[in-house]
Amino acid sequence: MIVRTHTRLHTPLRALVRLYRALDEELAAFPFACRMDGDCCRFALSGLRLYISSLEAIYLFGGSEPLGSGKAGLLEAGGERTCPFLVDGRCNRRTLRALGCRIYTCDSLLNERTQPIYERYHRQIRDLHRDHDLPYEYRDILAWCHDLDLSSKSGAASRKELRPPPR
Repeated sequence: MIVRTHTRLHTPLRALVRLYRALDEELAAFPFACRMDGDCCRFALSGLRLYISSLEAIYLFGGSEPLGSGKAGLLEAGGERTCPFLVDGRCNRRTLRALGCRIYTCDSLLNERTQPIYERYHRQIRDLHRDHDLPYEYRDILAWCHDLDLSSKSGAASRKELRPPPR
């Protein structure tokens, strides 16, 4: 599935990548404890929900890699709500992952310490929307999947464009 993006989005998407790089550098000072088991991506199991902004949705869904589970990850066997990018227990968008994925760790005490960092970078992402005149929405990743019509049980996702509104 490929989600095409409007050329007006190239500059804010590059700025988002720079922001993610700065975050990754800042987080390198923390002893992250990731079990790499995908449990945090199994939302029903973990009790977590992943919220992403409009620009992050464009970035994540704009890739050409296939979505997980053949059903956009909305349902796995047994009806479990999962991240659409969880494939064989691993994230197939690891390098593109959203702010929440980058900062979350299996260590709850560390999550408390990194919360102010999350809030600071989230403000910067909001600023990117404002500075580039992009509509801002902050919603559950599964809601984005639904709106992009990625919930087909056959895995045949329709192609929709994510683009900024006309000026």
